[in-house]
Amino acid sequence: MTHPQRFDGKPKVISQIYIGSPERIADFVRGTDPDIQQLKVEEFGALWLAYQIDQDIDLCTIIDTIIPPADREKGPSIGEYFLYCVLNRMVHAVSKNRLAEWYQKTAIQHIRTVDLGELTS
Repeated sequence: MTHPQRFDGKPKVISQIYIGSPERIADFVRGTDPDIQQLKVEEFGALWLAYQIDQDIDLCTIIDTIIPPADREKGPSIGEYFLYCVLNRMVHAVSKNRLAEWYQKTAIQHIRTVDLGELTS
């Protein structure tokens, strides 16, 4: 089931699925439930944890202090782009060319939004 919810005054679609009783969840874990192939999984926990760790470290600011953006640069800063790459490597490493594609398939847009068209190698 999906339903809209507001974050910072903007509507976002939230996906929520009821997977059943504790017994059914145990069947999922054992692989004995015939509907297990229909379960959709989105990576969220690892990305959320990595982002929380970065809140303490503030990697973006460290890098942006050392390498300030050029006057003509638009989009994510070098520090932000580096953070996106670090998050990707921590969870599911893909090439820099596929970073925007990976980012779009994760639930991280709920944690840290970015214009996916600006994520280029």
